[in-house]
Amino acid sequence: CFLMLSSSSPSSSFSFPLPPPNLVMVLESIASSLLTKYLGDYVEGLGENLKLTVTSGNIVLKDLKLKTDALRDLELPVQIKQGILGKLVLKIPCSNLGNKAAILILSDVFLFVSPKVMTAGTSRDRYDRALAQKMSRLQLAEMLGLDKPAAEEEPKKKSDDDKEEEKGWIGSLIMKVVDNVQIFVDRVHIRYEDSLSVAGQTFAAGLTLDHVHVQSTDKNWQPSFLKVAQAILHKHLDLLNLGIYFNTSGKGAQPLDYVSDSHFRELMGNMIQSESGSTYPHHYILQPISGSLKAQIDSEKKKFIRPRMHFEFDFDRIAFAFDRPQYLSILSIAENFSLTDTGSQYAKFLPPPDHTPTTHPREWWNFAINSVKSDVQKENSQWQWSYIKKRKEERNNYTRLYKLHKKKKKMTPNEVEILDTFHRLLSYEDILLYRKLANASIQRELAKEAEVKAQKGWFSNLWSSSEQTEVLDDADTAAWNELYTAIGYHEDDKEKKEAAASVSLFPKEFVKMQFVVMVRAGSLELDELQDGNRVSFMYMGFKGLTTNVALRDTSTSVALSVTKFDAKDYHTRPDVELPFIDMPLQRPGSAEALKNILDIAVDLNPIDTEKEIDLRVKLTARPLQITFSRLLIDHVVAMFKPPESSAAVAEIAGVAAKSLDELRKQTSDRLTYMLEKQSKLLLHLDLRAPTIVIPQDFSNKNCPTLIADLGHIVINHDSTAREAHVERSDIDESKVALASVNNDYFYDVFNLKMDRLNVFMAAHSAPDHWGNYSHNELKHRALVRPFDIKFSLSLLTVKTASLPNIKLEGQLPSLTVVVTPHHLRDLLKVIDVVVNPQGDAGVQADHLPPLMPADSEIESLATKRKANTSSRTSSSFTPSSSTSLGGSLSV
Repeated sequence: CFLMLSSSSPSSSFSFPLPPPNLVMVLESIASSLLTKYLGDYVEGLGENLKLTVTSGNIVLKDLKLKTDALRDLELPVQIKQGILGKLVLKIPCSNLGNKAAILILSDVFLFVSPKVMTAGTSRDRYDRALAQKMSRLQLAEMLGLDKPAAEEEPKKKSDDDKEEEKGWIGSLIMKVVDNVQIFVDRVHIRYEDSLSVAGQTFAAGLTLDHVHVQSTDKNWQPSFLKVAQAILHKHLDLLNLGIYFNTSGKGAQPLDYVSDSHFRELMGNMIQSESGSTYPHHYILQPISGSLKAQIDSEKKKFIRPRMHFEFDFDRIAFAFDRPQYLSILSIAENFSLTDTGSQYAKFLPPPDHTPTTHPREWWNFAINSVKSDVQKENSQWQWSYIKKRKEERNNYTRLYKLHKKKKKMTPNEVEILDTFHRLLSYEDILLYRKLANASIQRELAKEAEVKAQKGWFSNLWSSSEQTEVLDDADTAAWNELYTAIGYHEDDKEKKEAAASVSLFPKEFVKMQFVVMVRAGSLELDELQDGNRVSFMYMGFKGLTTNVALRDTSTSVALSVTKFDAKDYHTRPDVELPFIDMPLQRPGSAEALKNILDIAVDLNPIDTEKEIDLRVKLTARPLQITFSRLLIDHVVAMFKPPESSAAVAEIAGVAAKSLDELRKQTSDRLTYMLEKQSKLLLHLDLRAPTIVIPQDFSNKNCPTLIADLGHIVINHDSTAREAHVERSDIDESKVALASVNNDYFYDVFNLKMDRLNVFMAAHSAPDHWGNYSHNELKHRALVRPFDIKFSLSLLTVKTASLPNIKLEGQLPSLTVVVTPHHLRDLLKVIDVVVNPQGDAGVQADHLPPLMPADSEIESLATKRKANTSSRTSSSFTPSSSTSLGGSLSV
């Protein structure tokens, strides 16, 4: 585009004339060579399929076939069997940027992969592949800046505003294209087929996408072209039917059988869930989801009236489904990938492919022995002085040569050869470490040098150089002014930016970036196969999930809320839907009525507090009713029970244990750091604890039911506890206030309070029955009468061996347990259901000896009990001044 515009004649208007034919050929040749250079390693026959029209700004590529080794640089344990890119279109209206948008179109992106088979190959082939992979990883690390030293050692980078001041008119041209760019990606299908992980079984997994479109819009989110600069740039992303499937049986798991490229495109396209619906029998792990992203980008960056960037994600429904065959297949894939990754480092010892352990056992024994010996020798050599000295010399020589290479200084042929030898012999990790050291040394040298002249872009050098300055006539100036108007550039922009550059500090309440994620509904289903059909045995769902993340200059706020949550049980009684987790109805006008089932707010360095706080956490939760079913719990555990012989499970368990240890250490170190730094924490957790319901018989609502109400839990950080342990006194002579503290001053205190915990036996499992019990009825049916308990957790904030790191104190004012023959019999029935859900072992409550007399005898016993209240047995004791425990037992 730049060459076309610069080749215009003095009499041209904004519709610049086309360049001469020879220049067109040159531009087409340059563009073709660039596309071939960057896409040639991934696409077959690029030159034959390339249709390029520079004068119209269109690049059209059709029916591109991916090479089978296109993914080799990524070191993935998969290989490409077939890949097709149906169409790639890039439209850049170079001569009419003021009225037309740049468009990128990708359609029919189909990729078919399978697990990689580990082969020995020749030693030279293995060496070349390993070297190529290492150099590709180093190039990627250099692009991502992974070879740079730590951030504190880097020189100060230019701010966004400084970059904007230097961009000039060519930057405005680029921004004009970016502001109006439109991206259309249609029909994407990536499929993985595996017949190796499980002998005799084929399963397939894949990702399907109908389309994702990105367009510029007006303030009403209608697609439009931005002719002039807007205060707020609106971008809209539309996502349709993004799904992930995992087929373990049926038609969807059958191998993909195609006879031509067109047949392959047809088969892969027919498996995509389209807007009109698809009948292909996929077993989706992630059901096809649709949603949108609305982005608002503030182009007036000197005003602090709205976020610089605001992103709003909106999804209708996110649904997951899972069954045991999928779980076992995923474990098999993980095990196969693990063996491939582990075996690749020993591939050089493998016998030829046609030598099997049966026909050539000696060679396979040598393979096992050599693999173990290589690990032992490598580990032992690291502790030898000769190895340590060699490492030091390698580090010094490589950093010296790499510094010469980075500074583009002339190197002798011998030095070039030594550097190449290092690249062949050293590992990727060693080279990356040495490059970090070399770059850090270069930065220290640059910091000691005199002030460096400001670097200018080659565009500004080209146009501002005094040797190349030309006088433009009025016609040419008018043409350039029309171009400036089309792309929204003004020559006085730089002066305006310099005048506004003095405003560099953000107000503390100003939100720089905001993310809002809304999910109207979501669910997770656990399925099982019955008579070849997929049937759900447990369902969990939520509604109204909203997440809001606000990033400020000095603080970060995260808020999350969920309106509703429930779970259903279809296993305990397959013919009836039973509630597993439910939300009990709140009493109208209740002071504790809450709108959401869960509200979480986390603030780092909050700005709306009087005192300086480092971290504030607030959590509020409504009560849930959990109906305990041992049958359901056992079925869920059985579903995720791994095979005993699975090596992947052992590896995953080892990785999980290692990750858990690292997490525990990081948490401990972070907590120690916060305590030593005297970080201030404001914690408030207000939990309406769940109610646990355990019915004796799920088929009969009028059955004895154990109700455990966990009451109300409140956890607070006591911010005034330390001040209470400061003792002040005045000296009469000097009137100087002296302060002394006791040991408790050096502790941060967290208080836990649990109110009205109680356990009672109901005669009906329906919550609308026992939920309306009166106070007297609850007292009559109580096993454990309502009680309160308090805990105080104190954490030491200083390092000393004379004080304990953690102190825990508890208070239990009273505990009353009520036992009657009637309640005892019902309790044993419930315990029998929990311990022995199948009824084939354990205590059989229906055959217990008669603990309860007849009804007439109960009335007589009740009368005698009222008359003989003095026969009650009660006891209480107080072990210490900080913990009290009292109780009364009534039988």
